Amino acid sequence: MNTADICGLLKELDAARDELKKLKEEASLLSLSGHQNQISIQVGNSSRSLAIARIESRNGYASTLVRGREMILLGVKKAYAALISTQAQRVRDLEESIQQQCKFGRAA
Repeated sequence: MNTADICGLLKELDAARDELKKLKEEASLLSLSGHQNQISIQVGNSSRSLAIARIESRNGYASTLVRGREMILLGVKKAYAALISTQAQRVRDLEESIQQQCKFGRAA
């Protein structure tokens, strides 16, 4: 493998790490631990979305779960956990691939 191929893998790794960081940040918003973020689900390409949590003044402007939508939030958390796990594995695979390519490059 030449230097350009390794540079390509490094760019992929950088993008994969950025995506993993973004997923973890988004998943942290699902905890409703004092964040002032509304959580909603959008289905398809429509502009309509379903609120899962909203900000209310009576709760000190913290996000609160909309009654009856607890299972949706749990599903979203589970989906994010799966996305994070998959992306973390992608990062590990790329790191291993780069490491293997560097080992083979030294042996030649």
